[in-house]
Amino acid sequence: MTLSVLLGLCAAAAWGGSDFAGGWVSRKLGAFVAIFYTETLGLVILLAAAAFLREPLPGAQVIRTNLLAGTIGVLGMVLLFEAMVRGAMSVAAPVSALLSAAVPLLVGVLRDGLPGIAQMAGFLLALAAIGLISRAEPEAKTLRLPRRALGLALLSGLCFGLFFVWLNEGSQDATLWPLILGRLAGAGVLAVVLLARGMNLRPGLSLWKVLLNTALDLGGSLFYVLAGQAGRMDIAAVLSSLYPGGTVLLAWVFLKERGTRAQAWGILAALAAAVLMVA
Repeated sequence: MTLSVLLGLCAAAAWGGSDFAGGWVSRKLGAFVAIFYTETLGLVILLAAAAFLREPLPGAQVIRTNLLAGTIGVLGMVLLFEAMVRGAMSVAAPVSALLSAAVPLLVGVLRDGLPGIAQMAGFLLALAAIGLISRAEPEAKTLRLPRRALGLALLSGLCFGLFFVWLNEGSQDATLWPLILGRLAGAGVLAVVLLARGMNLRPGLSLWKVLLNTALDLGGSLFYVLAGQAGRMDIAAVLSSLYPGGTVLLAWVFLKERGTRAQAWGILAALAAAVLMVA
């Protein structure tokens, strides 16, 4: 249990750093193009690692599960961006983040049974932390989330939650191939979206920034898979969903951004949740 908690927190830290680094890339290329290059470059790196380590190709059912996980994960990103465009980002992000953690939590409880009292308290604290950390300082005129944007935010959270569940299900007997298959599907979906929108796919950014973002994103995915292999899926998923905390901390330190009181409380709640889950 302790190893699963540690790996889940490592996944949150890596994904939080990836979101922070991804901000640099997105400002130059746009969010969808940046994610496409992260998925594609990560796929190349993983294929090279699989060839070197000679991990055997999984069975057909595992292949289908991981292709589905990659597709639904990228679909969640597209829906979340659309929700943010149509409504308040400070409301859409927490709605999506909370549901993305609640779905694997529910599946984990139904599949593996209720955890101990301390772990349940940790789950509740972690869910509260996700909402607090993800919520930016809202402006009065953007507090409302239109019904269509709310629906998109909920759908994105459902997609992310299913991504956590299916990636865990498809990575019990393999480590690299689930990540490869997920990125193959994700890059394919993004390529279709980008071509349909007529976006320019030519890179216009220094390679090291894309590599940094890719390495952190790969690290987050790898730590999540290992956390799910070491313990309960719901613990791995809920702790991994704390990744906005890493982004917020990096923005405080490197960009001198002014965090909110809610985000500070959220980070404290996240730390307390991790302690309870180890108990």
